[in-house]
Amino acid sequence: MRVALVLLLLAAPAAADRSKCTVTIARAPEEVRPIVERWVQSEPVCDVSLEVRIVPTEGGYYIFAEDGNHRVRERLVPDAESAGVLVVSWIADDKLPSAAPAATPEIRAPGITAAIATPSEPSRRWISVTGFVGLRTVEPYGVAAAVDIATWRAFAIGVATSWLQGSLSVYASEGTGFMQFSDARGLAYGAHTARFGKWNLRSTLAAGVLYSRGTVLMPGIMDDVSGVSPAIETSLMFGREIGDSWAIAMGLLGTYTHQSYDVESPNGPRELRREQPDLMFSTSVRHRL
Repeated sequence: MRVALVLLLLAAPAAADRSKCTVTIARAPEEVRPIVERWVQSEPVCDVSLEVRIVPTEGGYYIFAEDGNHRVRERLVPDAESAGVLVVSWIADDKLPSAAPAATPEIRAPGITAAIATPSEPSRRWISVTGFVGLRTVEPYGVAAAVDIATWRAFAIGVATSWLQGSLSVYASEGTGFMQFSDARGLAYGAHTARFGKWNLRSTLAAGVLYSRGTVLMPGIMDDVSGVSPAIETSLMFGREIGDSWAIAMGLLGTYTHQSYDVESPNGPRELRREQPDLMFSTSVRHRL
C-alpha cells in the first residue's frame, strides 16, 4: 500500500507537468514527423510551450525551436532519431536561453559557412503542367501550363496558356458539318484552394483570348478558317502534395467557345458558327515555387 502511494505521489507532478505541455511541429518532412512525435509523447515531464520546425538540408536536418517567450534554439542533426532526441532534450531543459527575444543567436553547424536563416512557411505558389482529354468533342486532347503570380491566404492569381486539338460539330444554312481545329489560349485566372492536410481542392475561374484555326468539312464546303474570340474556363481539381515541393491533381475542366467564320460554298459566302461548351478530364503535376 505504501509503495502504491509513493508511485501515485511521484506520478502526480508528471501528470501536472504534461498538462502544461504544448509542443507544435509546425513543419517537418513526412518521414521525420512521426518519429519526433513519438519521442515527444514518451517524455514524462513537459511544462513548456514549444514550436518546432524541421527542414531537410545538406548533411541531415536543421531544427529550429521557439518557446512561448519567443526565445529560440537551433541545431543541425544527422537523422530523424537524433531530431527526436534533441527536441526531447529541449523539452526536459526548461532553462531556455535568456537572450532578448529580438536577438536570435547565430549558430553555425560544422561544414556550414554562414548562419542558417529562420525557415519560413512553405510557399503557396505553384507552377503546373496539365494534360486533358475531352468528354464531348471528337478525339480532343491538349496540354496547359500555369503559374501562380501572387497568393493571399487560400486565394491565388496567375496566368496560363493552353493548346487543344480535336473535332467538333459546326452549323450553317446548308446543314451540319465538322471542323478539325487547333486552339491556343492565353488566360488570367483566380483560384481558391481548400486544404485538408496534404490533400487539397482547388477551384479556378479563368478568362482570356482564344485563337482558333482549322478546316471545315460539310456538304459542298471544304475551307480553312481561323478566328479570335474571348475565352472562358473553369476547373475543379482534387490533389495531394508529395513531399515539400511536388503535388499531383486530377479533376474536370469546363470551357465555352463562341466564334463565327466566313466560308465559301457553292451558293456563295456563308457564316458558320461554333458554339461549343465542353467538359474535359484533366490531370496535373505541380511544383512549389
